Amino acid sequence: MLLKFKSLLSIALFINQLTAATIVNDLICPDSADPTNCYPRIFVPTNEWQVIKPGQDIPAGLHVRLNLETSEREAKLMTGELDTEARNEDIVVVGGDNGDKSNNDNSNTLNHEQIASALHINKKNKPRVSHGDLSDFDSAVEEVEQYDQHGDKERLLKALDTVNDLSHDIELGEQLTSNGLLFQKLINLSSSTNDVQLEERIYNIIAASLRNNPGAVTNLLNGKVPGFNVENHITSLLENISESPDVIQKRKIGIIQALVQNPTIAHQLFSFEHPTGLNQLISNYPSLSQEAKVRVVNLLEDLNMRGNSNDKRTIEDTDPDSNMSKFIQQALREGKFKDEADANAYFTNLVNIHKNDKQLKPTSEFLQWLSKEVELRKERKKRDEVSQQDLDFDKFMLTARHEIFGNPMGLRKATADEL
Repeated sequence: MLLKFKSLLSIALFINQLTAATIVNDLICPDSADPTNCYPRIFVPTNEWQVIKPGQDIPAGLHVRLNLETSEREAKLMTGELDTEARNEDIVVVGGDNGDKSNNDNSNTLNHEQIASALHINKKNKPRVSHGDLSDFDSAVEEVEQYDQHGDKERLLKALDTVNDLSHDIELGEQLTSNGLLFQKLINLSSSTNDVQLEERIYNIIAASLRNNPGAVTNLLNGKVPGFNVENHITSLLENISESPDVIQKRKIGIIQALVQNPTIAHQLFSFEHPTGLNQLISNYPSLSQEAKVRVVNLLEDLNMRGNSNDKRTIEDTDPDSNMSKFIQQALREGKFKDEADANAYFTNLVNIHKNDKQLKPTSEFLQWLSKEVELRKERKKRDEVSQQDLDFDKFMLTARHEIFGNPMGLRKATADEL
């Protein structure tokens, strides 16, 4: 008991001496613009860990550690609890009884040596994944990388939440898309699970890491994820998308919307010169949910593919079906398609959109184009080389002209004239 009292007395005297030293010694004022932002040159310890500020002298007899979460050095008075803390916290002790004169000429070298040593010790002793919370990026990433079908789903969801929260950061988004193991794991999980909750989180992470992040998209194009192909991934996202739940449809379109911000992807997959992705997107449009349709229309706006209409703005301008209808009508009458099969597919999708919403009206310019197109197709019936498939589509176009875009009563007369 007497020994403990003497120890406490020694600590109290030690603190008093240090406090007195801060009064008579110089202060460090790192911010010349703010003279009130100062701190003592000599570090004043307590029983709690405190950050060692730049230029401070550290008295002998303190515990010093490197906090690996913040990359800052911290110190406190000697206690018997250090070993327990070092095991339980994300820290490594890098200093001890001899103190640390960190403001001498070798301060940078000493600091780098301490950090290197601490990281080595931490890598050797720390479990690969923390079994506490998963609130830091590295632990969350490792949890995802290690997950298998027999793993703890609740821990996986918690890890995905952490990664999602941080993937909006540009640097972490780039880091995520340059981690081949992690990104491929996310892709595999999303394609193999039937769990909507899990699938949505994964697609949200991918979209967040790519959105407004050119560096992250470039990582995918440059092969930072081995075996990953952007065109194949977009094809996979759109395949059977109409069978996905509404929220998954929206997330998938969100990923594509983020990818097409890259000019290379936009030109190679979503242009009329190279319309593979665009064709697949438009062919799925009529069967998508309302929110997914809105995202598709926004994607077309991002690509500057929606022409400006001279019509007076109406409430239809906020309706995705109205906007998509106008986009297809304009593309058809301006002859944007290099392949007749593509033009026929877009016309079919336009018909389906108008069948589903009978309030939609075609533009006068489109009706003029359609009337001329039907007449041109009548003429080619006289050529022997016309296939039956082409003749069937010509009849479909004639029927749609009257039943979908005009007066159904006019179809009888048009058929009679043709006969």
